[in-house]
Amino acid sequence: MKTKSACEPDVRKELFRELYPFASHWYDLGRARMHYVDVGQGPVLLMIHACPMWSFEFRRLISAFSTQYRVIAIDQMGFGLSDKPKKFDYRIETHIDCLERFIKHLNLKNITFILHGRGAAIGMGCAIRMAEDVRAFAIMNAMAFSDFSLPWRLQICKIPWIGPQIVLHSKIFFHGMENCSQAVKDGYMAPFRDKSSEYPLLRFIKDIPCAPEDD
Repeated sequence: MKTKSACEPDVRKELFRELYPFASHWYDLGRARMHYVDVGQGPVLLMIHACPMWSFEFRRLISAFSTQYRVIAIDQMGFGLSDKPKKFDYRIETHIDCLERFIKHLNLKNITFILHGRGAAIGMGCAIRMAEDVRAFAIMNAMAFSDFSLPWRLQICKIPWIGPQIVLHSKIFFHGMENCSQAVKDGYMAPFRDKSSEYPLLRFIKDIPCAPEDD
């Protein structure tokens, strides 16, 4: 069953609502709530975003495919309109656990995953556990976690002390948006309204393994 929150997070939705006109729903994880959109009817398309993005990145796909499919796009915990508790365990394993619980809660079957960036690691990790419920994958701009070179922006963000300062003070993850409209910029950046809401970005950086022996 879909659930709606009595009060939405403190995000200025008027900045981007015209681009993201979808009804909000929340799944209660006990410690916090995970936000998602659920639009249309038919075979299930489950969309999982990259970091530091959120379901806003899929807005055009949601509109296009919801005429023929049931399109579900989640906001990973700590991102988008989902809650951002500082004491939450933001490791990839925990995101996989949350996604598995969410899929079982909605009793989703025959799923086609639409996965981007870190969302691919989360989605594929969940698919291994629930292979009987997965139909297909569409994977964009994902990477394996061994024998690869991190992009420079991520490399400097992993430097002790310096990295957190860059993440929290420079908006480094949002560089390259110069050609986007102001409404699109507002949409991507609205969930990160202060330094406390950017804490999940620090955990994302810490969780990136750079060698097979990394935990």
